[in-house]
Amino acid sequence: CVGTPGVVFLELSRWRHELTPPFEDEARALRARLKKRAMLADPIVKLALPYKPRYWWFEVFSLGRRFLLTSTVLAFNHWKGATFYTVLVLVAVTIIEREWAPSIDPAMGNFSYGLSWQLLMSVIYMLFLDAAILSGPDSVY
Repeated sequence: CVGTPGVVFLELSRWRHELTPPFEDEARALRARLKKRAMLADPIVKLALPYKPRYWWFEVFSLGRRFLLTSTVLAFNHWKGATFYTVLVLVAVTIIEREWAPSIDPAMGNFSYGLSWQLLMSVIYMLFLDAAILSGPDSVY
């Protein structure tokens, strides 16, 4: 669980200077990092290439998000705490992904943002079902 993001981060951090060339212009930095043949030969680097140079580590963040939503939630002993935690993590990650906009491809960034909202709305929908808001005599639907 924690080992995979850690190993990916350590492997990517070996290439952090090549993944983030010292150019102010982002387009120039993207072109420069695609010229590093030794770096591109390492298969783990492919995880960092879809992201802007300063976000070379974002795949590790994504793996951490998955860990927080699938494994850490098991530490709660009651569904109320787990639900609050899940909504809090989903809202935080949705905001962070939108504010940082780490993806090079704007279409992929928008797609990822839409998926984040879909996850959040599915949790809210399940909360509505559990609270019987959508069925029964007092339902709003």
